[in-house]
Amino acid sequence: MNTPNNLSNSIIELLDQKLKQNNSDLSVNNILQNKQGLALIVEEIINIIMKKQRNDFLTSTDDYKNGYYDRSINTSLSKLNLNIPRTRSSSFFPEILQKYKRNDNSLFELAFSLYHNGRSKENMKSIIKDFGLNFSKKILDDLSDELTQKINDFKNTQLPEKLFFVYIDAYHTKIRIQDPISKDNHKVKEAAIYVAIGLDFNLKKQVLGYYINYGSENKAYWIQVFHDLIHRKLSKVLMFISDDFPGISSAINSVFPNSLTQKCNVHLLRNVKRNLGSQDASSFIKEFKKIKNDDSLDFEDALGKFEKLCNSFHDKNQTFIDYILSKKKEYLYAFKFKYDIRKYINNTNVVENFNSVLEKARINLGGYFQSVETAEKSIYLIIERLHNKVWSKPNPHFKHAIYDLEQQFNLTFPD
Repeated sequence: MNTPNNLSNSIIELLDQKLKQNNSDLSVNNILQNKQGLALIVEEIINIIMKKQRNDFLTSTDDYKNGYYDRSINTSLSKLNLNIPRTRSSSFFPEILQKYKRNDNSLFELAFSLYHNGRSKENMKSIIKDFGLNFSKKILDDLSDELTQKINDFKNTQLPEKLFFVYIDAYHTKIRIQDPISKDNHKVKEAAIYVAIGLDFNLKKQVLGYYINYGSENKAYWIQVFHDLIHRKLSKVLMFISDDFPGISSAINSVFPNSLTQKCNVHLLRNVKRNLGSQDASSFIKEFKKIKNDDSLDFEDALGKFEKLCNSFHDKNQTFIDYILSKKKEYLYAFKFKYDIRKYINNTNVVENFNSVLEKARINLGGYFQSVETAEKSIYLIIERLHNKVWSKPNPHFKHAIYDLEQQFNLTFPD
């Protein structure tokens, strides 16, 4: 008979084998060390399983649901904050927590397998069987549907009517598709995941939406994204922050005509490095950073200094300099705001950090998402972690600027 430690080791070996089959260079032990991310995935999946176990229990008794109670469980890897379902008679106790009593690591290993490998119902059943965990067929069949329903609810959630800032970007990835005629599910196609993250009037960040579309990033689809945000009640945004994707500014202006559009300064400097010689690029970047770091400059002052800087390099690459001069205001709209917050709104770091988590999920899944459903569920679990934990409190960087932000918003949208 396996001892808890032997059972844990055997499960880790099993998952390591599955990772190698998916051509991943990560081991389960490595993944399990990512406590912040994995613990919240564990909580989400275990809470769903417990609800399903209670529903299954109630089909064979005369008992009734009686809400939930909170319980924190200290495991060898992290603390879990769970919502334990209960019944009126108090005769129900989730089977998965009984498994926890025997070996807490198995919960993390189970969650890892469901998150990274067990996307289809059949795969989940197979993995659960390998673990020797006796969940009912109904629970396993409903688990995927529960996550799908949560995703649908998220996509239809009504948004705030007004936001201070919205960060947007498209993450480029690959997703396996099934040919509707041949039923061939081995084709992998390029796709773009469009992401919008907002900062609301409570200074909290939230993912407003994510949108998966096969093919390259394009202006027409961005317009669809913005119309969805409008449909879900968002109507006033003080400023959008984006990269310099062609047509993105006109796409924003076509739907949000009163909003400013700030282009990412990090992307600007990358373009400078690509379009100017090494020495010239270094000089340009040095002078541009002086402008950015000068807390005495307002928008008009910064604009004048930026024009002067660009013109001093005009003979080095006329086409490139003319291009960035045509967008000079969009590189500097952050100067319309207090100096203390400019570095948080003159770049797309917020949404790029989100995309980096998607990138890790893609790598863990073998280099691409096995289906749109896989991508949807991976993204949803990431969003749950951010909203419930990482972004659950007001962003402290904007705390001292909120009065000015509100005043500027009211001037922009006087009604």
